Parts: sequence; C-alpha cells; structure tokens
Amino acid sequence: MGAAGLGGCIFPDLSGLTTNDSAGDAAPSITSWCASQGTHQLCEDFDESDAIDPAWQRIENPGTLTLATGGSRSAPRSLLATTPKNSDTNVYTPALIQRAWTNVASHAHLDFDMQALTLDPADWGSVFQIFFGSPAAASSLVLTFKSGNVFVRESQFENGSVEHDWQHPDHAFTPSGWFHVSVDVESGPRTVTIAIEGGPTIVESLSATWAAGPPMLQLGVVYSNGIASGWQFQYDDVVFDTL
Repeated sequence: MGAAGLGGCIFPDLSGLTTNDSAGDAAPSITSWCASQGTHQLCEDFDESDAIDPAWQRIENPGTLTLATGGSRSAPRSLLATTPKNSDTNVYTPALIQRAWTNVASHAHLDFDMQALTLDPADWGSVFQIFFGSPAAASSLVLTFKSGNVFVRESQFENGSVEHDWQHPDHAFTPSGWFHVSVDVESGPRTVTIAIEGGPTIVESLSATWAAGPPMLQLGVVYSNGIASGWQFQYDDVVFDTL
C-alpha cells in the first residue's frame, strides 16, 4: 500500500448527530422493500416518506440531497446525491447522509444499490465511507472511482483530521446502470471484502491501525476532487449491520 493524501479532508462534524442504539430499526410503517428484509441495525429504502428521514444527518456543502421519484431500484423513491463541478483538487464537495451508533463494533456489513447518473471518466471521488471509532481516533474505509477504475482507500484519523491514509490497488470498472455493492470489514483479522455487481470483488488487508469502535456510515458523494462536470449518484435499498 502506498501513502496518499486526501486533500485536507477532516473528520465530519458530529455535533447534533442523532445516534441509534437499538438492536434494529423499527418495522417500516408501510409496505416497502425493507418490510421484506427482516430485522437489521439499519434498513433504508427511502420509501416511507417524501423527505429524508431526520435520523440521518445531512451534509451538503455545496452538494445537494433529494429523494428521486423516478428510476428507483425499488419504487417509489431513492436518494439522489448531486455535487457541482470543482476545479480545486484540495477541496472536497460532499453531498452525503450519515448515521452513527454507540455500540463498539469489530465487524460491519453493508449492502446497497447505486447508479452513476453523471460521472466524467476523468473525475474521482468516493461513494461511501465506514468509520470505526470517534473523532479523537478513528479508522475509515471508502470506495473511490477514478478514471475508469475503482479502489479502496483507508484512513486513520487523530484529533479530527487525517494522519495517515493508504490507497489499495486499482481495479478496472466503469459503472453502467444500477449495480449492487456488498461490503464486509473486520477489525479482528483486519480485512475488507467488497463485491461490486458487474465489476470486481476486492479483498484487501487493512493497516495495523484498525481496531473495534463505534461505527458510523456515510452514503453519498463523500469526497470529490477536480470534478469537471459534477457528480450525480442514486442510492437505494441500504442494509447495514455491525457486530
């Protein structure tokens, strides 16, 4: 693994963040995709309301988040994250939702569907992030698209800012239409497995800094640098569990 910078990115502001400490979310109040999925720590299909659930913290700076009502993986709605073009490679322009828990987790499993509506082949940016820990000391994992490739980047945060980060090898992948992403990250053996529908299965060993801690999930355009035309990603049918 080679060291790589994240352009001055810092750990997100957690002030006012809603935490979710129950073993699983309450059953959906209407018939939806999540109603058929059993009990999970988090299940989100964006179908229960015409507004984003306030349990999610929204970060839109200067990106925007809306619920799309057309072309969703499971009708009627999906999350649409849009971020504008940005020529400054030292500034990131997020459009994401995030949610945190207080249980100490050593294993996280994430499943979701997504599609890239606007993605210039020359641009790069990250589409989800999983944290173990707190702003004082945390490890994070992101999936990044760049120039027809996809790769895993991991970071170690200390006192709210990135102290170390590592970029794992590239895998050729250009997204087309909806595709499913499945992620397993384990702090014990320090491994991550990411399976991308229609693309690669990525298996990597994580750095020695990884340790169990309170989990947090970010979904949307997490990091985006030097964007020529702006990004627009659609997300649906999210399941997240930790142990």
